[in-house]
Amino acid sequence: MPNAKDRAADKIRKNLFKPTSEVRDQFSEMELERKKRIMLAVTFKLDDPIMPDKEVINFLVTGCGDATLPVSQSTAYRDLRLINSITGNIQLASKDWDRYMVVETAKQQIGKFKDKDGKAVAALLKVIVQARRLDQDDPVDMFDKMVPFDPEITPDAKVLGEGVEVIPDVENRRKELRDYFGKHSTTVTEFEELDDE
Repeated sequence: MPNAKDRAADKIRKNLFKPTSEVRDQFSEMELERKKRIMLAVTFKLDDPIMPDKEVINFLVTGCGDATLPVSQSTAYRDLRLINSITGNIQLASKDWDRYMVVETAKQQIGKFKDKDGKAVAALLKVIVQARRLDQDDPVDMFDKMVPFDPEITPDAKVLGEGVEVIPDVENRRKELRDYFGKHSTTVTEFEELDDE
């Protein structure tokens, strides 16, 4: 079950760019301040998508260019996780795009040198192999090593943790409820359909 911080993050994610006047009744003052901080930081990050996380942290710690209150470094890292979930891993996408461009350029050059220079073609093929990581082994599938949890079924409610109220003599209580609701079951009555005319 999500905690209060996770629920606040979901609210912020859904209402990030809505005006404060529209969402003031849904947020506490602290959450509104965090929403403003996240909104400014997302915009800051989108201005330079491959900016290092350290710069975003410094932006948050210094108060987003004096637009918000400064925060601690631990709060900034918590906010960074939310910011990255909103913007996505742009650095990874950029790396994939760079690989794609290297491979496509190499393919074009291979077309030019195909009949003229065998060494150039071999060098370009080596570039493609390295860009696509064809010279490396595939990672081992970790799912084969995972062992699923084997739950033990028990009638003891105490295993659920604190806060669970144990009903004394639960079997008799069940019998009483079955008898009560069995006697007071609903009845089906006849009805007549009326025309809407």
